[in-house]
Amino acid sequence: AIMFRETEVEEARVKLLFAKKGALASRMLLALICDPQAEGQGAQPRSEVQALLTEYLDASCSLLFELLLLGHETSRCFSAENLVSVGWILGVLQPHPHLLSFMGYQVQQVVRVLSRLQRTSLSPVQSVLLFQRCRLLLACLQNNSLLAQHLRSNFREELRYFVTPLCAEEKLLPQYPISRATVGLIQQIQTHIRVQ
Repeated sequence: AIMFRETEVEEARVKLLFAKKGALASRMLLALICDPQAEGQGAQPRSEVQALLTEYLDASCSLLFELLLLGHETSRCFSAENLVSVGWILGVLQPHPHLLSFMGYQVQQVVRVLSRLQRTSLSPVQSVLLFQRCRLLLACLQNNSLLAQHLRSNFREELRYFVTPLCAEEKLLPQYPISRATVGLIQQIQTHIRVQ
């Protein structure tokens, strides 16, 4: 009974989250995305606003990764009538006015982290965020033609020449369990970015 408890809880969460044709999930997804170039108004210093925005964008990427993972699992494990899938999630996000700039920001962060200018190895938190960003980019390339075309048209060179398995191997410490999986994601991204 204990073994199956989590299964029951997860199924209940999925049903709640995606009830009424995913209305709650749709609203949550659309609230995640924001303009990475947003300017703060008010008395807060620009650097403080930028730090808060960066923190929000990192958290948004992590939550979006978790929702994509949930979409992948639910479409694989639950009934065929379940509307949740990676394609559905990306389709909900597609009309968002800041989606393309949000995805561009994710690419820029991957490039920045893997840049040879940054000589230090990645921390565990940076490594996990890199993995999540790479998984998000790969999901876009595999499951949404509009986002795939946007990434190929605007970031092909960056993704081919700066986001390489070799760069990832240099930055990721081998003792991190996530390192090999991240290198594999980068190899897949490189394969998909070349497709026309």
